[in-house]
Amino acid sequence: MPLSVLIPSHGRPDKLRRCLEGLAQQTLAPAQVRVALDGGDAAEARALKTAFASALPQLTVTAVPRAGYMPARQALLEAATAPITLSLNDDVVPHPMLVAEHTAIHAAARPAVGVGHSPWVQPNRPTRFDQVVADSGLVFFDPVTAQARGETLTYRHAVGLNFSFNTADARRLGGFADFPHTYGYEDIEMAWKLNFHANAQIVFSPDARADHDHRYQPRDVAQREYNLGRAAWLIAGFSPDFAAELFGRDIRSDDELLYTQQFLRHQRTDAARIERRFLTLDQQPADPSRPACESERDAEHWVMLKRYLWRWGLWDAAHTLDPRFGLLADTPDLP
Repeated sequence: MPLSVLIPSHGRPDKLRRCLEGLAQQTLAPAQVRVALDGGDAAEARALKTAFASALPQLTVTAVPRAGYMPARQALLEAATAPITLSLNDDVVPHPMLVAEHTAIHAAARPAVGVGHSPWVQPNRPTRFDQVVADSGLVFFDPVTAQARGETLTYRHAVGLNFSFNTADARRLGGFADFPHTYGYEDIEMAWKLNFHANAQIVFSPDARADHDHRYQPRDVAQREYNLGRAAWLIAGFSPDFAAELFGRDIRSDDELLYTQQFLRHQRTDAARIERRFLTLDQQPADPSRPACESERDAEHWVMLKRYLWRWGLWDAAHTLDPRFGLLADTPDLP
């Protein structure tokens, strides 16, 4: 079954090349590989296409105006030609069986959303924070961990850096949410639509592997939570049924905004205290003898800070304020 690979990319040419090199070494070649250079130019697109002309002749590279990865990913979906689409990030390193394994998922009679395995690439000198990210759900819901616990996989595990789906169904259901300059939720919203409206089963393959070469720092994760709060407000307007299922409530309601305002006022001191400790995790070396369950406990300790940052982003988006993330210690009083 032919498969199109879609990769939005911005400002990471070396990582993008590693990704494409991995796609050039697949045991089953994809029918199409499409890259959108978000904010790139025509010269960059031509140079990349020329560099892979022999190794990856099915590669198409397009420069698009800078608008963020969501609009880029949606534009790629609109141009995909194969019946199955595989969404990748530019910072993953595909293993040789990646395309074959995703293709096998969709070869079965049932409709499916294919979820691949994307473990973190560990740096040469990992810190305690690297360890927490790799061993816990601090950043993503990990399908390997979920299966080890006997949990049922859901649309929440279908992360845009490595998941596949039926192209026609995705288009019929409206494609990806494409809010400019926004981070988050468009991947799992797509998986939810396919699961709920097209009866697609969430299927995980550990052999559909593309290692995730993205090193987060504590401040990066903090900003990510703020950005997710902003995106939550937008996605709840775009797809209210999905948002109601995901969050378990109407996050656009007056009651929710009142609670958010009170939370931001009353929990600031505790959030700032946790933030100070959180920001030191990348200054401590990793301890290989620490079991993964301790990283899970570490991640749970920062939940209140995550919630605070998420609600801050939600509040700002609800009041159409420009992004203003910063350390809580340096940020003016919030509502």
